[in-house]
Amino acid sequence: MFLLNTEIKQLYALAIIAMFFKSAAIYGQTGTSAGKAEILRRVTVYKNDDLRFGAFTPDAQNPSTVMIVPRSSGNASFIDDYSTNLISHNHLPRTAAKFTVQGASGTQFMVTYPTSIQLTTVGDSSNTEEMTAFDFTTTLEDDSSRLQGAPVVFYLGGSLTINGNQALGAYSGLVSVTVAYF
Repeated sequence: MFLLNTEIKQLYALAIIAMFFKSAAIYGQTGTSAGKAEILRRVTVYKNDDLRFGAFTPDAQNPSTVMIVPRSSGNASFIDDYSTNLISHNHLPRTAAKFTVQGASGTQFMVTYPTSIQLTTVGDSSNTEEMTAFDFTTTLEDDSSRLQGAPVVFYLGGSLTINGNQALGAYSGLVSVTVAYF
């Protein structure tokens, strides 16, 4: 009889444990989530016009800085710190660089560019001279914008220091502009 009571107690205990697990399964909940993705049109940037600082006759002693302020209409503003030392020539007009951005409507994009670049003499590789272009700015607020179904156009300007006795010749360099969604 003692053995029978022990077996009954064990069965009773197993029944209670089974009811606990069954009630836990009854009251348990499952959550689900849908997996979603959307393929967007790539964001692209096209250069419409180069950044042109102009053509100058530098002062023999003093460096000068030319600043092209980005503007959306006409030629860019021209500022220099030794206005009597720089004489602008008309064969290389001063303009801000112009870019067009295209991409998916309703998306935001950010523009990045270097803090400075080197303009080097074109042609004679045995005697390379340099000038530094720096302080680039755009017409975009916080260098970002939202695409609303139409391309976004922005302008980029910057500053260029022309040293006293700067070597004669044509100078060129690349300002790389990167556009990405964020």
